[in-house]
Amino acid sequence: MRYLREFRDNLEELQRILVPTAKGTNIPISEIVNIDYTLGPQEIKSENTRLVGYVTLNTRDRDEVSVVEDADKLIKARIADDERLNRPDGRRLFPAGYHYQWGGQFENQVRAMNRLKVLVPLCLLLDFVLLYIGLGRWWLAILVFSDILISASAGSSCCCSGATT
Repeated sequence: MRYLREFRDNLEELQRILVPTAKGTNIPISEIVNIDYTLGPQEIKSENTRLVGYVTLNTRDRDEVSVVEDADKLIKARIADDERLNRPDGRRLFPAGYHYQWGGQFENQVRAMNRLKVLVPLCLLLDFVLLYIGLGRWWLAILVFSDILISASAGSSCCCSGATT
C-alpha cells in the first residue's frame, strides 16, 4: 500500500492511521500489521497490467534489426531447450508467467520498414500513372520510368573516363 508522501516521511504518523473495523470502531493500523521501512524502486512500472523490467542494449557497430534477430534466435533456442529437456521452473530462462518483447529503436525500425513496403510501390505506381498521363504514350512512360529506377539504384555500372593532359 502506498500513502501520500507526508505520511510516508513519518513512520510514527503512518502507524497512527485509523482503520475501520467490522464493528464500526477505528483502530490504529499498527495493531493490524507490522510496518517496516525499506528502500525500494522509485516507481513500479507496469504495462498491460503486468510488472515490467527493462534491459537495454548497445549495438555498437551493428544495426539494431540484425542484433535483435540474432538475440531472438538465441533466446528462442534456449526456450526450446528448456521445454525439450523439461527443466524445472527455477532452471528455465523464463519462469512460468514471464515473457519478453523487443521494443525501442528496433520496434520503430520494423514499423517504418513495414510502412515503406506499402508506400514505395504505391509511389512508384503513381509516378508511372502520372508519366503516362503526361506523355500520352505507355512506351514513353516505361522509357522514362526505367530511368527513374536506374537513378534510384545509384545509376549504371559503366564508368566514363576522359584523357587528361
